[in-house]
Amino acid sequence: MIAANVPRTDVLFEYEFSNMSKVVFVFCALAVAGFAEAKSIQDASQAHQLVLLSGESGKLWRVTLDAGFESVLEEKQLPINANSSDAIVDFDLDPKGDRLLAIDEHSRINSSRLHDANPNDKPKNFSSSGSFQYHPTGRDARIAYDWLAGNVYAIDSQSQVVDVIGLRHQPHRHMIETVLFERKDPVMEERIVREKPRRLALDPSAGVMFVLTDIRGSIKNIYRSNMDGTGKRLLVSDVGAKDELMDIDRQNKRIYWVDNKAGWIRSVDYEGADLVSVLKIENRPLALAVHDGRLFWSTNSDGANGITSINLCLPKPEGGCPNHRHLQLRNHYELPHFIKLVESTDRSVQPEIDESNPCGLDNGGCQHLCLLSSATERSCACAVDWKADGDDPLKCQPIAENDRPKRQMDMYHQQPTLRPDPQLPQQPAHIPIYIFYPGK
Repeated sequence: MIAANVPRTDVLFEYEFSNMSKVVFVFCALAVAGFAEAKSIQDASQAHQLVLLSGESGKLWRVTLDAGFESVLEEKQLPINANSSDAIVDFDLDPKGDRLLAIDEHSRINSSRLHDANPNDKPKNFSSSGSFQYHPTGRDARIAYDWLAGNVYAIDSQSQVVDVIGLRHQPHRHMIETVLFERKDPVMEERIVREKPRRLALDPSAGVMFVLTDIRGSIKNIYRSNMDGTGKRLLVSDVGAKDELMDIDRQNKRIYWVDNKAGWIRSVDYEGADLVSVLKIENRPLALAVHDGRLFWSTNSDGANGITSINLCLPKPEGGCPNHRHLQLRNHYELPHFIKLVESTDRSVQPEIDESNPCGLDNGGCQHLCLLSSATERSCACAVDWKADGDDPLKCQPIAENDRPKRQMDMYHQQPTLRPDPQLPQQPAHIPIYIFYPGK
């Protein structure tokens, strides 16, 4: 494993689907009882919530636990997909809007309230029939939500891009494709080793994005870029994970992953420095999450029929993870393959517009999409078949039909996919931006 600060690399990013079953747990944690010596408990009576995603049925369930993570108080199914026959494959949380954003097996993005959800409420569907038309369907799609700019970032495990869909100002009308690695001609791709995206994490407050990749199931790398696609660089090479488990601690600006080869949970800072071995693990973790200095991971004692547990501890800056807590789940749904966390907020108070957010006021002045490039700066992006106006970079104008990128057939999946003309051998220092605009 090598931590590195590399300004650019010439590595191909390729996506591939699998049928891996998964379960997602979301914890709403204000404080953890029993952690008083390391974390002050603001409200010991505050219950905690988990949201489970069944990998087999694609259904979401909300499970409420007591303040000590000791007993189940309530179980309730959440109405998240407008078409109940379509399985949900991944989701993220909108903490300011108190909602779940989920992507189903047909690449449709749906939204539902996180708290007090009514099973009779019809979920809101954000993606039109054209939004993901050129994307293959499958269960390896991953999404992450930028709650500052109101954009959903997605990877589909086949194309060489990160897609961004604007939901706030013109819902489901825009999608940008942020190319993470140099695109090749499809024939050339057959002759090279392909690097596949497996995990995606955003820190909108810093304007940065992290992607965990996989090469032939044996080498995992972690890349960082700004959320507008600029500033791409390799942070950690060969993290040694058999499974793709990665999350970020936004409060403390650190990245965590599981090194199953060595049997450790490890961590570096946002710059790829200060490598720390956090915890030696005996049982193979199935999921990993970090929030405000608290580390969560799930384990299973004996396969599908074993005891599923959630583990908690507080990592030390110098390594180690004391105050270990162990929560055995009372009801067995499926093995937990994802954990995501969000803090409870006072839902009676409407969120105010953050004027320090460069995309907060009037979409940052951008006609199409506003993309964060740092904590205080933003870029404006135009849709596919559109370009920035020469007189006003905030506005977009259509590209002449003869100058538009052509759609070619993806030789692997027989799917029409948007590919730009071949790039020069020298990869640019920033990530080129391409946007798909389904139209009205």
